[in-house]
Amino acid sequence: MFQLGLQASFSLLNHNSKKTNLLSDLRNIISIFGDVDGAWVMNAMLSSLKLYKKIQSGVKSLRMPQILVNDNFITQLRRGDAALSLKQISFLARLNCMMQCALDQILGGIYT
Repeated sequence: MFQLGLQASFSLLNHNSKKTNLLSDLRNIISIFGDVDGAWVMNAMLSSLKLYKKIQSGVKSLRMPQILVNDNFITQLRRGDAALSLKQISFLARLNCMMQCALDQILGGIYT
C-alpha cells in the first residue's frame, strides 16, 4: 500500500510540476473515484508521503516482511493470484457500497 500511494503521489507531483493548479488535479481524482473512494485514495497518498519523509529523515525505517520476499509468494503473484483476489475484493466493496445506498433510499422512503 505504501508503494502504491508513493508512486501515485510522485506521479501526481511530477505531472503537476508543469502546472500550478494542484488543487484542480486533486479534485479531478476525487471526481473520478467518487467522494468516499477519492478521499480514501488521497489519504493513502498523503500517508505514503508522510512515511516517505520520515524514512528519508531517518526517523523511521522500512522493513520488508519476509512473506514479500518468499519465492513461493512471488511465484503466486506473478501467476496472478493476487490480482484475482484484489478484483474480487474490489467488486465486493463496490457491491457493498451500492447496497448501502439502495438501503438508505428504501429506508429513507419508509420513514418520510
